[in-house]
Amino acid sequence: FFFRVVSNTARAAAAGMSGSVSVLVGNARREIVRVTPSTLLHAVLDEVCQRRRLDPAVHALKPERGGALVQLSSSFRLSGLANNCKLELVAAPRAGAVEGACRVGVQLEDGARLVREFSVNAPLVEVLAWAGGEWGRPLARSITYAGTAPIEGDEA
Repeated sequence: FFFRVVSNTARAAAAGMSGSVSVLVGNARREIVRVTPSTLLHAVLDEVCQRRRLDPAVHALKPERGGALVQLSSSFRLSGLANNCKLELVAAPRAGAVEGACRVGVQLEDGARLVREFSVNAPLVEVLAWAGGEWGRPLARSITYAGTAPIEGDEA
């Protein structure tokens, strides 16, 4: 006879059974959220925020004992979190707070390529103005969209 030892958690995962996640939401209050292996962690954040009437766009999840923020786009199975884990609801980092530089390449109609480093917060108009100045022809015209019809050039 051949015996195979299978743990209860492996049986539960194979059967698609659910687990839970405990989220600390402040003031020593916790929210218990039921999860399945395919539950996205963004859904956990949405449910906790809905229960507490909070905005999920300005909150994030992180392990209670410290560590990096949880990747909300991954499923519970692929997140590396254990069943009955404890997470903490924290303020999400601001999207505009990113600092640094990036390299931008613009390929022109004649096949030439212009490459330069810009701040990550630089607007596209600044990049196009630089590329147009290097090429000797304007790349960016004033374009404003009113409804669905574009208004170009001096009319904008």
